[in-house]
Amino acid sequence: MHNKKKDGGYNPGFQESLLLEVKHLRRYAHALLGSRGYDSAEDLVHDCLEKALTHQSSWQRGTNLRAWLFRILHNLYVTRVRASARSVEVPSYPNQPEPSVDGRKSDIEVIDLERALDQLPFTHREVLVLVAVEGLSYQEAADIIQVPVGTVRSRLSRARESLCVLLERPDI
Repeated sequence: MHNKKKDGGYNPGFQESLLLEVKHLRRYAHALLGSRGYDSAEDLVHDCLEKALTHQSSWQRGTNLRAWLFRILHNLYVTRVRASARSVEVPSYPNQPEPSVDGRKSDIEVIDLERALDQLPFTHREVLVLVAVEGLSYQEAADIIQVPVGTVRSRLSRARESLCVLLERPDI
């Protein structure tokens, strides 16, 4: 199936390209939402994909599709936060997996890392995920969250320092 662009042309393969980015969108949505739940993150990703399909003509072939999608996701998240005006929830981790019976250290470390990430300020967690997890450049992250590159560098440095303290490690 071809996707018709608003200018009358076709953008073949756009849907397939979107599907390749879903796991990255989910990871970013979970980072944005923290411990607020799987369903909220899935809803955010769904809305992002829907918006991307509707506005695919504004994406330019040859540019970073993931960065474009992250920008859409970020804007949707900010809109929701502004609309809800709720206070920050205290993480409860009801669906958090328990460490395995054999006590593997890696399971515990993953849980500790997720909890530590939830404790970071949103702005630090967001930059950490974009740069350290998703591998975007500082400039791409800055474009997505609409801040100067220096702010991205500063937030990333602070996020890493905070993670080291939260995980009681000398260096990450």
